[in-house]
Amino acid sequence: MTAVGRGALCGFLLIAAFGCSAEQASGPRSSGTTDSSTDDESEGAADEDVLVPQQGEAIGPASAPPFSCSDPGVALCFSFDGTSSDQSPAALAPSETANLAFVAGRRGQAIAFGPDSALRFAPHPAFDLPSGAGSIEAWIQRSSSSTDAVVFDDDARFSLTIDAGGHVWCKSSKGEVRASTVLPVGQWVHVACVVDAGTMRAYAAGIVDGIGIGGIDPSPMSAAAIGGNAPSGEPFVGIIDSLRVFRVARTPEEIASAAGK
Repeated sequence: MTAVGRGALCGFLLIAAFGCSAEQASGPRSSGTTDSSTDDESEGAADEDVLVPQQGEAIGPASAPPFSCSDPGVALCFSFDGTSSDQSPAALAPSETANLAFVAGRRGQAIAFGPDSALRFAPHPAFDLPSGAGSIEAWIQRSSSSTDAVVFDDDARFSLTIDAGGHVWCKSSKGEVRASTVLPVGQWVHVACVVDAGTMRAYAAGIVDGIGIGGIDPSPMSAAAIGGNAPSGEPFVGIIDSLRVFRVARTPEEIASAAGK
């Protein structure tokens, strides 16, 4: 991958065919519609790295890395293969869905989110993670960097956001950290946030890209959301696949493995 100025990202497009809604149990179908958008950002700091694949190069392996809902410490697991429900032992069903579409994913299927999409969950004990240990990871393909975009929000506790500049932004009850690398538009990339005994790490493409202070407070009456803030706002526009939340601090080696490193 090559480090270039952020303006070079303007040429990348996300083209997602929005077929069936995620509520349709009969499986995906294609409507033939396409939704394309570009990264309009043209300014950036000289000290920022930008992940840009060379022609024919993906940010990660050509084939999808292994994905399991039974890895140690899994609290929530979403493959998005024909369902928007949690496939961990908690087996949580969403409390609200709107304007979701199954599309081709990093592996199998994924869910495409638009500005009016919703995938929200009612309060549940599964969302209360240990104060000093938690991890969020997913494969994403973003289509815009003009606003902050939430990938997963464990409301008032722990979240993974892509900020308006295209950086991984990890937020927790006790601190936050932003990664330094600008993520590409229209390309699959693995992202993660990890809280580990008071330290929080932001990952981009399987590599530690930011370190700060973090910790998770209990909030049993708070809800959670994928592809946006809980209870609303900061929509993620793009595609999310293979999202998992852990009750443990995933190691750098485990994050790298999930990213195909």
